[in-house]
Amino acid sequence: MNEVIYRSQYFYTKTKSKLKNDYEVTKLGKHLPDLGHYANMFTRDYQFCPEIQYFFENYRRHKISKYHENLSMFRAGKPSDEIVKIFDDFVATMRKNAIQCKLKKQIGNWRNKPAARVRRINQLLDTLFARYARLMVVRLDFHYKEAVLTHEEAEQVIHELLKSRADDHQAYWSNHEFADFDNSSLLAIDDLPLARSPIGKVCFERVAADRKRLFTNRKGKPLLFRELVGYIWKIECAREAGYHIHVCFLFDGSKVDKHEYYADQIGRYWADVITKGQGYFHNCNKNKAFYEKYQRWALGQVDHFDVQKRKNLYHSLSYLAKADQAIEFGKQKGDHLFRAEFAKDPTKDPRGRKRTKISK
Repeated sequence: MNEVIYRSQYFYTKTKSKLKNDYEVTKLGKHLPDLGHYANMFTRDYQFCPEIQYFFENYRRHKISKYHENLSMFRAGKPSDEIVKIFDDFVATMRKNAIQCKLKKQIGNWRNKPAARVRRINQLLDTLFARYARLMVVRLDFHYKEAVLTHEEAEQVIHELLKSRADDHQAYWSNHEFADFDNSSLLAIDDLPLARSPIGKVCFERVAADRKRLFTNRKGKPLLFRELVGYIWKIECAREAGYHIHVCFLFDGSKVDKHEYYADQIGRYWADVITKGQGYFHNCNKNKAFYEKYQRWALGQVDHFDVQKRKNLYHSLSYLAKADQAIEFGKQKGDHLFRAEFAKDPTKDPRGRKRTKISK
């Protein structure tokens, strides 16, 4: 879609050859055989990004979709002049209507949220590393036991997915008309069938309540959280399993050191107390050998002057901020899915003199 929205290409472009009628297929034109495949990817399980949502709506309304089942044949053969003309009209129509519905602004709004989250994480880490000589980083994933599917449930899920795909296909092609593209009518990007509600076993309200209880109760667990200086959490959703939480705890590394132990104890507190035995956890701090193999280890003690490990930390935590750039699932009103906060006011306990690294 970038070639449609931000470029001026059509199916053909003139080559640099001196021949009068020497043309070649553009990067945009090479997508022609795959248009039907792209449309078949529509599902009500996800909220798609504006440009993909926009393609879905425009494609099913345009006369190019009449050739839906036959477009793939042009991967091996040259399309007719008529098909090329229809393709170029499809592109021109999308460009015209993109201006009317301010699509670029919608795309910017979609992309700004993950970028703002990354900036928030970076600001948090920058401030903490300026204040503390080292941080002890703990990463945990919090889940629920009932989200684990049995063999029979997995088979049922496969059956339901196949059925839902057929239902989505029918819903996508129903109740639409080919638009009259000689007029300036606007094609809305929100006319598609409504996304279905998440049907996962674990609902958002339950996870949000348990997450809140965990962080509220930390004052009552001083042995675990006394030296906590910051944290990042993100709630994610899988269609069948439902919601779960990814958490990063940042401790004052000069006061605590046993990162695997802390991760295990916090995980047990989640499983045994917060969820009353209904939850389980994954201790990411026990995967050191795996991450070191790819030079990506970023947990445990991270020294202020350890440039490479700090780089790894910033990079790995950025994934907590970045939702999939193309889709959202289990979208909630407001930003209740992510936080990056200080556990202590970093200005309340001002640091001493500026640190300088002593050369050996």
